[in-house]
Amino acid sequence: MIARSQSLPMTMISGYMQEQDSLETAYNPTLVPEDSDIDGVEDLEGATIAVNELRAFGETVVRASLDLQGVDSSTVTFVELPCPDMPAALAAGQVDAIWVGEPFVTPTLQAGAVVIDSPMMTIADGGNLIMSGWVTTDEFAAQHPDTVQRFLRAIDKTVDYVASHEAEYRAAIPEHTQVNADLAALMRLPLFDAAIDVDQLTTLSDYAVEYGIIDEPLIVSELVASAE
Repeated sequence: MIARSQSLPMTMISGYMQEQDSLETAYNPTLVPEDSDIDGVEDLEGATIAVNELRAFGETVVRASLDLQGVDSSTVTFVELPCPDMPAALAAGQVDAIWVGEPFVTPTLQAGAVVIDSPMMTIADGGNLIMSGWVTTDEFAAQHPDTVQRFLRAIDKTVDYVASHEAEYRAAIPEHTQVNADLAALMRLPLFDAAIDVDQLTTLSDYAVEYGIIDEPLIVSELVASAE
């Protein structure tokens, strides 16, 4: 979305992961320390919140969630931190809250942190908001439609398989990442789904404009290519 707003010729061809629909299972929640004075979302007004990148997806969804829940997000100070550094910053009191995803959520919760919000769940009105997907260039999509369609069919099969074989997926995590087996067995998982909800992306585009992340609303249907 940001790429297209900067005139980069990118097309989204498939979804992959969506946020879960409860605070107890949220893959990418907002966390506060156990001893924090922040007892609810309303207490985040005036807080300092760490996100992985300023003026991007994280800041957009956190701000939107706060505003939707009656908190003036313009009073919040956002700081950019790499995800691996966020738990230590939270524990040291350098920030009031962190917006972070797995594999950093579970260890932070085990250290005593508390989930205070699930921004993407709030934006989706209790549903599942797309978190990641697959993109290609406009040129490649136009010149190789058959390849794109085969890729999409492969992604659909992969997502369906992973969604129905959780234990196998968890066992594979340590083989392909630096996450150890103990954490892989416990960490929260996203909802695996290849669908792209154009209405959701349009809502995100509107919020991105509102918060100055992008300059103009995007016609999302023009940057999404769906499988036939």
